Amino acid sequence: MPQITDDLAAVYRDVALHDRVLPVHRYRVPGTAEPVTDVELVARTLADLNPDSRRLDVLDLGCGAGRVTYALAPHAHAVTGVDPSPEMITAFSRAFPDARTLTTDAASAVRQLRSEAARFDVIGAFWSLNYPLGSFYERTTPDGVETVADLPAADRAARRFVDDLVDLLAPGGHLLVLYFDSESPEQRLVTRMWERLAAFPGTGRAHTRAVLTDRLHAAEEAGRGRLTALRLPGTVRAADAEAARAWMTDYHLAGHPQLRDDRKVGDAVDAFVAQHTVAPSGEVVIPSGVHLLHFRATDTGDPR
Repeated sequence: MPQITDDLAAVYRDVALHDRVLPVHRYRVPGTAEPVTDVELVARTLADLNPDSRRLDVLDLGCGAGRVTYALAPHAHAVTGVDPSPEMITAFSRAFPDARTLTTDAASAVRQLRSEAARFDVIGAFWSLNYPLGSFYERTTPDGVETVADLPAADRAARRFVDDLVDLLAPGGHLLVLYFDSESPEQRLVTRMWERLAAFPGTGRAHTRAVLTDRLHAAEEAGRGRLTALRLPGTVRAADAEAARAWMTDYHLAGHPQLRDDRKVGDAVDAFVAQHTVAPSGEVVIPSGVHLLHFRATDTGDPR
């Protein structure tokens, strides 16, 4: 999804609305008997990476109200939360009163933290990196989607952002990313809906994730760390059809008026929800997937 102006997507600013719309995400992890939630996935991953419970400096990009930060906090000596929404940051600060907060977009925060020569043992970006990466390519307004004319320049800017993110890692530090699977049935529908307004840049909906992984591979080849990437299958579970429609339209489609008022979009969402409704409970179980990316910096820092 491209960068969204403030007059859209209230779900990303209103904590109560966000909590009401967000359904349960569960994923199948190798070696685990039962699927785990996205928060449990992060908690288990960090426990494996930090078995001695060392106290770490943690950065949560796109922290929201701190839903996933709770999985990071037990390992944290210090926490920095970044989110462009003042309402989300207010809620985050109530949950983590000792944390530093930056009320700005991720790209601006990364630039600021680099200028401070900040370093972090853990940088988490959970469902949030597609927004700053997407902002280099396009911008969504109530009137439609504005796409940049110079794709190579956008690629260069996006790559610099990823490189700067790696620069924020302390020696031996960990970058943990949860990124949506653009090929899941859920996201393929979302892609078709957004492309009623404009085509996605480059190679399509997966372009920003490709830029991210390509730059992390480049950092690996330069001896700066090691990348591990997993794709985990799972489900999104909404309590009923109304909740599932809210998830698709208010969250994925950002309540965009041109999509909200498009009868074909509404019919497609209704058909999709009906297809995945489980009788007799009425619960909607949507096939989904997540890419878990882990980049571990070398213990000696940047060899350059």
